[in-house]
Amino acid sequence: MRSEAVWESVAPGVELATLEGHVGRAADLCTIEGEGRTLLVSASADGTLRIWDPATERQVRVMHGHADGVDTVLNVGGVLVSSGRDRTVRTWNPVTGEQLGKLTDHKGAIPVEVGGETLVASAARDSVRLWDPRMGETRHVITGATGRAVACCKDLMMAPAVAGGVGLWDVATGELRGIVKPDGHTTVDLCAVTVGGKTLFASAGYDKEMEGGRIRLWDPATGEVAGVIEHEPLVDATLDRITHVRAVELGGRERLVSVGHKTVRIWDQDTGSPLQVFIPPDSWVEQACFFRADGRALLAVPQKYSDWLCVWDTASGELVNRIQNGRGPTEALCSFEHDGRTLLASADGYLRTVRLWDPLGPGTSPRPKGHTGAVYGVWAFQDKVVSVANESLRIWNPETGTQIRRIRGSMFGVEDVHAFTLDGRELLAGAFAIYDDGLIRIWDPAAGRQLRRLERRWDEGPTIVCSFSREGRVLLAAAGDSILRIWDPATGKLEHEQEWGSDLQWLGRITVDGRPALVANERGHGLRIWYPADAAWQDMAGPSADFAFMLDDRPLVATKDSERLRIWNPLTAEEQCVLQGGAGTRFAGIGVLTLDGHPLLATHGEEDRTVRIWDPTTGRCEQVIPVHHEVVGCAPLGNGLLATAVPSGLIVHRVSP
Repeated sequence: MRSEAVWESVAPGVELATLEGHVGRAADLCTIEGEGRTLLVSASADGTLRIWDPATERQVRVMHGHADGVDTVLNVGGVLVSSGRDRTVRTWNPVTGEQLGKLTDHKGAIPVEVGGETLVASAARDSVRLWDPRMGETRHVITGATGRAVACCKDLMMAPAVAGGVGLWDVATGELRGIVKPDGHTTVDLCAVTVGGKTLFASAGYDKEMEGGRIRLWDPATGEVAGVIEHEPLVDATLDRITHVRAVELGGRERLVSVGHKTVRIWDQDTGSPLQVFIPPDSWVEQACFFRADGRALLAVPQKYSDWLCVWDTASGELVNRIQNGRGPTEALCSFEHDGRTLLASADGYLRTVRLWDPLGPGTSPRPKGHTGAVYGVWAFQDKVVSVANESLRIWNPETGTQIRRIRGSMFGVEDVHAFTLDGRELLAGAFAIYDDGLIRIWDPAAGRQLRRLERRWDEGPTIVCSFSREGRVLLAAAGDSILRIWDPATGKLEHEQEWGSDLQWLGRITVDGRPALVANERGHGLRIWYPADAAWQDMAGPSADFAFMLDDRPLVATKDSERLRIWNPLTAEEQCVLQGGAGTRFAGIGVLTLDGHPLLATHGEEDRTVRIWDPTTGRCEQVIPVHHEVVGCAPLGNGLLATAVPSGLIVHRVSP
């Protein structure tokens, strides 16, 4: 079996390259020099470290060893240090990929300077170990400290104490010099910084009386507070809390930098005055990366709930560039030199990728004809394709990619689109689930307009809609988390309403003996079927499920179990097959694709960036279609065509034997 892309309407990204290989969340990133060039090292929830060559855009090496996800990777003097969820910290030779050493029952890896030497701080349950990853030697064990945040200055270490508050220890002897417990102060980060020619500790934390938090400057000689910098909220009192503090070299001087949920600030630590404040225009701060490019000291900030990465000039405060970096959180960001240019590399979280960026390059790319906003999903309609984005609903010819119709309007919150016939017209109904609100919209695709809005109070809105006939009339049923409603779509009249006592998770539409039905999981009761024509329920055998669909004339449900999908008949509990995926396989949706008269199953996995074709008789995977984008929806069509929705557009593939 093979597949080929027939057409696509996808906005090209402005990234220079996308490095694929991880089968779990890309969590952290660092650089390392190897064979005369800069390489990238990524850590992932799949338990591996991977080394990449930006010049060739290829994976150089994979390092296995952690029994669970890896959260942190550092380059310390040419040795890689990784910290994993298996509570081990490991060292690696990046040239051979050989594991050099392992600390058990430890987590975290924070680089600290002790006596002019870079060591790593890792935390056990009630102590912090300072060790040399190059030699594999433990230098000091500090009892009573936690590893949530650690900073060292000469022969002293500051860290949150197991007993509460902030402690100061003598590194050489491990002796506790003292613990201070500022009222209501929770320390979230620490660093060493030069203030007035003297090295002090800076602690960042939340205070009861200060919503944004405070930076306290501590004199290591006395253990007393030498100064306080108020991190006053500038955007929202409860949404700009300080999360990080660090010392950064800017303009030939060391400056104190604080990162909050909504701002990045550069301080004159001598006076406590802010020198620059950077406020991303759309969303939360996720990372802050300082680097030099084009002779300037720059700051790159990816935004957590937005599609943008902002680049500022740290001296002037000028916004130099806004780069559209697409959906997905940026877990880590670093800079590196390549061919005389400074580039950025991002670890893209659940997207499982590492991407390369030119911070001074184009911020956006021309969009192809089609949707101009984020695409929410795709559905089959007759022999056509329906796609919905935040600004419109569009209907396409699946063979040619020609847009047939566009219906404008905000489509935020769309969960389901269902085709039905009313008075000889082929119509579409959309279910919109919005918190504390919701509605059903009815569109006439032939006329290209909305016919009606069916509005009613919902807790979280309807997530599924279904048409059925009763006494010669076509009606629409819509279901939400605990409410079921039936409307007459011709008049907009509400015919039936039923509130349910427990939460319902709606899985899909099926037909049982010719009767349209909806399948749901009910909390505490298992799988149930609702027949809207009779407003009646039927309890089902078997466990809860995740999807419901029809295969030929058989109603089936599917239950996710790690990296496999069990498919069975809810009426008889008879198993149809088990789809066994590989490492990192995800199941976010399922449909039926007919090829030469034979039904096949098509599944998509969102962050695993694939669509998979399966034989429902054997459960064997016949084809893996790489999409190279997060998949938000998939609609099997006729003639072996398969429409896939990604955040930036549509891709249609043809599957053939």
